Amino acid sequence: MTSRMKLSTKLIGGAGAISALAILLGAGSIYWISSLNGSMQYTVNVAAKRSQIAYQLYSATTRMQSLDRAIMLRSIMQQGAGAEDNKREYRDVMSNVRKLLPEYQALIEDDAGRRVYDNIRSEMEQLFQAHDELVQYMDKQQFDQVQKVADEKVMPRAETIITASNELVKQEGSRMNAASAGAESKATTARWVSILFTLICIATSVVVIMIVRSVSSTLLKLAQTMSGGAEQVAAAATQVAAVSQSLAQASSEQAASLEETSASGHDIAAMKRQN
Repeated sequence: MTSRMKLSTKLIGGAGAISALAILLGAGSIYWISSLNGSMQYTVNVAAKRSQIAYQLYSATTRMQSLDRAIMLRSIMQQGAGAEDNKREYRDVMSNVRKLLPEYQALIEDDAGRRVYDNIRSEMEQLFQAHDELVQYMDKQQFDQVQKVADEKVMPRAETIITASNELVKQEGSRMNAASAGAESKATTARWVSILFTLICIATSVVVIMIVRSVSSTLLKLAQTMSGGAEQVAAAATQVAAVSQSLAQASSEQAASLEETSASGHDIAAMKRQN
């Protein structure tokens, strides 16, 4: 009974270990997949988007700076149609910048990023005002004021924004690389954890298979032993039956002898009475 209990305990323990490892593997996979998904979502929807907006702000500022120069040049050369085209394009770029700034603001995560954003937004507003002032002087053909506004307000602010946005592009690029590296690190860790748990499950399965084979071998030997014992018992029973039959036959013969002896005794007694 104790041996059977031990075998049962081994089997139940092995099956329980495999089940527990399978549950741990599933739970760990779910956790790492969720974590990896979160990292990927952050990389794509936050870090990459911020980096893209920062680059768009940089490109928009350089484009506005070029357009201001083109507007000034065409106004001086009396190319009104070309100047109007440049003004219209400038307004389109400015409108796009006004849309990009709130999008970037919604993605800011720290005070350093907020300070950079506030600086760029303030410089952008001042640049737009300086541009409007520049256009007004150009429309009035006051080219001395146009040059003054361009030298003192438009170009310096554009350069400031270009420098700040370029630095912002580098910062966001570094953050995106860090986010990507973090996601890759989590993916690598998840892969190794899954491999480790899989190997443990395989090793436990091998141990359980060995236990089952051992149990099967033990039961087979026990069955063979019981079969041999049954054969011996059957043979012994056959021998006992034969001995019993011999005893019964001997008893019958003894009874017959006793009857003959008794008859002889009666004959002797009769003869004695006759004598």
